[in-house]
Amino acid sequence: MPVPDGRLGPGSLDAMKALFLDTYQQLFDRRLPEVPIEALTWRLSATGPVPNVQLNFAGQRTRAADPVKGTRAVWFADTGFAPCRVYDRYALAAGMKFAGPAVIEERESTTVAGPDARIAVDQYLNLIIDIE
Repeated sequence: MPVPDGRLGPGSLDAMKALFLDTYQQLFDRRLPEVPIEALTWRLSATGPVPNVQLNFAGQRTRAADPVKGTRAVWFADTGFAPCRVYDRYALAAGMKFAGPAVIEERESTTVAGPDARIAVDQYLNLIIDIE
């Protein structure tokens, strides 16, 4: 049933009861004014202005430092142990591309890309990994 506009309070009870009884009669073709009414579920829909968020990644992570930290042997089911370049995730800049196998380290996680992988860093600094 609809709820009256504005702030709800004790003064809204009569209007809410009338709206409930009207809705009930429309749905079930009868009125039961003597039965107590209890609100079990409330649902709210609200809208607000949509913010205009513009992310600007220009100029971020454009370090000239080599992102390769070293190499490490990593086990792959198809090839066994393979030497992998280890990359510093924070040194990867937008537009960089390299081939697997690779280990990409950061504080929060480590990404391992297999020997057939092609890795690219997009404009938002996401890793895009294509596996052949």
